[in-house]
Amino acid sequence: MEKITLSTPLTIGKDQVSEITLREPSPGELRGVKLSNLLQLDVATVITVLPRVTAPYLDEGTISKLPMRDFTKLATGLVGFFVDAGETEPTAKSGSPTT
Repeated sequence: MEKITLSTPLTIGKDQVSEITLREPSPGELRGVKLSNLLQLDVATVITVLPRVTAPYLDEGTISKLPMRDFTKLATGLVGFFVDAGETEPTAKSGSPTT
């Protein structure tokens, strides 16, 4: 799970929401979605997937109206579930000097 702090709070029902929790999607929640589109941060694909993994629930209309800063935070948080932290760090080549 990842908590995303919004730059602009949302009003959902009677509540002001300034933090959204993203949970890792299951394969079933990604049905009908091309992973390549999601990993490329395709807006339509991200808008399709986010309602499936946000708490509190955000519908597609609400997500479509988010400020870009908040949409980007949610989108990159979502894609972060598909990347192993170890894969983004450079690795030393075998046999190369370290000094």
